[in-house]
Amino acid sequence: MMRPRYRYHIRWKIALWGMMIVVISMIFSWYINPLIGDALANYINTPERGRFLLWINQGLNTVIFFAFVLLLVIFTSKTMVKRVLDLSTAAKEIARGNFSVRVSEADHHDEIYQLALDFNIMAEQLQRNEYMRKDFISSVSHEIKTPLSIINGYADLLKEDLSPMERKEYVEIISRESRRLLRLSQNMLQISKLDSTCINEQTVFRLDEQLRQVILLLEPRWSAKHLELDVDMDECTCMGNEELLMQVWVNLLDNAIKFTESYGCVSVCLRERGLLKVTVSDNGPGMDQETQDRIYEQFYQGDRSHVKEGAGLGMAIVRRIVDMHQGSISIRS
Repeated sequence: MMRPRYRYHIRWKIALWGMMIVVISMIFSWYINPLIGDALANYINTPERGRFLLWINQGLNTVIFFAFVLLLVIFTSKTMVKRVLDLSTAAKEIARGNFSVRVSEADHHDEIYQLALDFNIMAEQLQRNEYMRKDFISSVSHEIKTPLSIINGYADLLKEDLSPMERKEYVEIISRESRRLLRLSQNMLQISKLDSTCINEQTVFRLDEQLRQVILLLEPRWSAKHLELDVDMDECTCMGNEELLMQVWVNLLDNAIKFTESYGCVSVCLRERGLLKVTVSDNGPGMDQETQDRIYEQFYQGDRSHVKEGAGLGMAIVRRIVDMHQGSISIRS
């Protein structure tokens, strides 16, 4: 929900206070000046009395005006200064790494109130990013630890007297886990690159031809499982980063192949109805609600039976690339 933005309230308050000060000081002067002048005039000689009363009328007005200004500034600025000091204290806590700090959002409907709202939104986002950073470090450590342990264990076994068959098997395991680490590092670098860059190089290309290239590229994978490919695509063009979008279709189709049993069916559909819509579907086992809700999280893998085939970064990369192209992605089991 959009929060209302309050502007100009403080300056209007200051203008109103100034008008009140002028009016009150004038009224006060009208009643006080004659009383003070008459009281003091009895002690002044008659020739000097006129000049003295004129001085009283002019000088006392100024004194009363500044006295009212001082009292009103002290009274009205107390709350305002306290709110600014609270923001300053909270900002120092943020600088120390305490992202749970929040400032009071007392509804004064002015610029400081809006600043407090924006500050709390910033603190919430920083806290969320901190949680994501810690979770990312924990996930990376876990994902790296498993293949490294396997590589280390089988490397120690290679030092022993083994048969050629055993040695070949252990070398293959080490090679497989090394490739897994390599893919993990490449995907992590890819996500980091996508988070820190924007799309500069965009071209117009045939999207249906690109999807056909992806299908041919992955032919060894779907042929090995004897999958049926159902392809139905309109002829259409697309403007975007061709290399990045290629990675989107590779990841989506690779996932469909991975989670489809042998002799199953994978379909690719492309339609142009004002917007371009690409649909990749399969007749695999489907996903539970938790997997659907968390599928775009980094390192999340709903089906642990395929954990050795990936690191849970593919859909996070897909989501980021689609967002960079101002597109949308949805999933349905």
